[in-house]
Amino acid sequence: MLKYMASLFKRKPKSIACPYCKNSLVQQTSPLVCDRCERDIPREYSDNASVAPLLYMPVIGWTNVGKTMWLYSLVRTLDFLTGPKGWKNSEFSGVDAYSRDLIIEAKKYEGKKGPLDGTAVLPGTPFLFLLKDMPRWGSRTLVFQDLAGEPWHNQWFDKNKDTKEAALYRQQLVDNKSVMMLFSIQDMLESTGDGHSMNSLIETYRQVLRDAGSHIEAEKRRILVVLTKSAKIKRLAPNLLEYLQADPIARKRNETESDTTPVDIAGMADYAGRMKAVSDQLKEWVTAEAPGGNRFLTTAKNLNVTVDFCLTSSLTQTIERRNQQSPNSARRELSGTIRDIWHCKRVLDPLFWALEMHNGRGHRR
Repeated sequence: MLKYMASLFKRKPKSIACPYCKNSLVQQTSPLVCDRCERDIPREYSDNASVAPLLYMPVIGWTNVGKTMWLYSLVRTLDFLTGPKGWKNSEFSGVDAYSRDLIIEAKKYEGKKGPLDGTAVLPGTPFLFLLKDMPRWGSRTLVFQDLAGEPWHNQWFDKNKDTKEAALYRQQLVDNKSVMMLFSIQDMLESTGDGHSMNSLIETYRQVLRDAGSHIEAEKRRILVVLTKSAKIKRLAPNLLEYLQADPIARKRNETESDTTPVDIAGMADYAGRMKAVSDQLKEWVTAEAPGGNRFLTTAKNLNVTVDFCLTSSLTQTIERRNQQSPNSARRELSGTIRDIWHCKRVLDPLFWALEMHNGRGHRR
């Protein structure tokens, strides 16, 4: 009888989700191994799982839209924001060696010239980051899957539907009801986006989910549209350009001017409110200006998919100047070469939107 009573009060083993495949795991072994994907579960994740819930967000878009560059910019900005000039008492770290290497690599890349390496076609290990004690959102384990752009080109899914790569992509999209779709509008306007439109990407997304057996209209899916390279969009509305350039966190980080904008709980609430107002303005601008933008929104509405918008800019093209003295004049002349400068404007907005969605504060239209 005593043994029976003791069994009633015996603490049940904790159950956590695998950060790589979402499989439910019972913490009974050490080290913990997922029986579905057979990956070792990082100790830093399992120790914090109860206080830092998982936030999954696949990142999709065509080749060269800036997915990897945005992740680099996000990592560098979060590293700054959890420092002495940002959020008080917050912490940011990579959960596993793969993610810690990205933080190191992003720091090394800052200030260098040249493009980043592309993403491998086969969906690999996602990046796992622990972000603790944020104002407004608390603690989260961030899971970002940087999905390569090649599968979204030239009917790749139709040609490779029976391959391991296609199966892994389908599973990523089926398992995650929310995704980030990245678009470089200026590349589309300049016809350097390979003739793509916004609608062609959501049509491929719909087809992949349909082929996987998803009933999209009943699943309450969400798409966060991220406009990359926004500082280079020549037809961007003045109010949107002003919002992009007036990023208070970028100003603090770049130390271009004294900025006293608070980044505490009240400050982040104001930031989130402004961000949502800008989403509505971006929706109107995309409808009128972006190739395939109006059809994109119509398709999303027909699929019962909620769409929100944000804009970012990791790089700004500027002139690297040097002083030159004219031999026949006392006037100093400026000349130099054009290069890209890493300025990280509004690169946190996609993350803040994901956090708002996770907390149920995002738009439901």
